[in-house]
Amino acid sequence: MKDFKDILIVIYALDECAKNGERGELLTLIKEIHAWSLSKMHLLITSRPEPDIKALLMSLVKSQAISIQGSQVESDINLHIRSQLSADPKLKRWPNEVNAEIEKALTAGANGM
Repeated sequence: MKDFKDILIVIYALDECAKNGERGELLTLIKEIHAWSLSKMHLLITSRPEPDIKALLMSLVKSQAISIQGSQVESDINLHIRSQLSADPKLKRWPNEVNAEIEKALTAGANGM
């Protein structure tokens, strides 16, 4: 690690790690890595705000956490789903009511992510 100018560790969708599985071990590892206090090492972690994850990460954050959920993200998700439904040749043949139901279900199911 000493040969690199900067090191970025990215952990994407931490909440997808099974709570009863490796998540505890991974949270402990994140805490250990953070404790190294290496100025050239940076952690970027994304997750839904699960209580165990949020508790650990908020205790480590020195600056403000950035939420990637909200109405703007939901709007982008909805726009993407609508675009995909209108671009797919097979889905374009389905009735508008069916596509509207798919759009509604996928947008709601995305839960802002």
